[in-house]
Amino acid sequence: MVLVFLLIIILFLNILTCFTYIKINLKELYITNIPDYKFNFDLNFEFWLFNKFRISKININERKIKNSKFLKDITSKIKLKPANIDLSKSKKILKKLELNLESFNSNLSIGTEDAVLTSFLSTLISSVIGIILR
Repeated sequence: MVLVFLLIIILFLNILTCFTYIKINLKELYITNIPDYKFNFDLNFEFWLFNKFRISKININERKIKNSKFLKDITSKIKLKPANIDLSKSKKILKKLELNLESFNSNLSIGTEDAVLTSFLSTLISSVIGIILR
């Protein structure tokens, strides 16, 4: 009887993991380093079953991160070092994930004194984002 119950639980968990979709919604992202480094964001994770029924929703924002005891413990123990990231491996991993991006709205302010440089930078950044998301 216990074995049948465990098999039913395992079967239910397999079905749940195979047909669960994760939707990530980044509502607001603001990062500045003038005069001090500050950031503000609002991130929502939603877990959907069969892309129809919402199982749960998790909201993470700046206030929740700053007040977490876990983050304070980690930052006191870890020394930050620059990351050596290989872009070819990252690109392969992202292609295997099969991500579907429904919409991407960006409001980016680039402040330079030269109008030609600003137009070049905005074109370059939009092209890079398009290549990365492809």
